[in-house]
Order: sequence, then structure tokens, then C-alpha cells
Amino acid sequence: MRHKPHEALHCPAALDMVADITGVIVTADALLTVAGHARHLPSRGAFGLSPVKGNRPALLSALDTQHC
Repeated sequence: MRHKPHEALHCPAALDMVADITGVIVTADALLTVAGHARHLPSRGAFGLSPVKGNRPALLSALDTQHC
């Protein structure tokens, strides 16, 4: 059985194909809300916007307690 490629594994490599993403805002779906991406984007000078859902309860709770 052939496995479908998992987009979360390939996202950093795909972004690395773009020479300069400094200052870019990268949006993603909840599947890409992972710690590795949260570290990768700032290391390249970019910003990320990803939804946090109930399947990440600790992160959701931490964000819910923040008051902007």
C-alpha cells in the first residue's frame, strides 16, 4: 500500500525553496500547527499564523490564558 505524503513533513523543505521569506506572513491550516514550524519560520525571518484546535489542549489552554 502506498502512503500519501504528509504535508507537515514537507512544509519546511518547501519554504526553503524560496530564497528569502524575511517579513513574510505564512498562513497554514491546523495540520501544520506544530512546534517545528513555529521554530522554522522565525529562523528564516518570517511570521506564521496557524489555528490552534482542541487536539492541542496544552497549547490551546496557554493561548487562552493570554490577554492581548
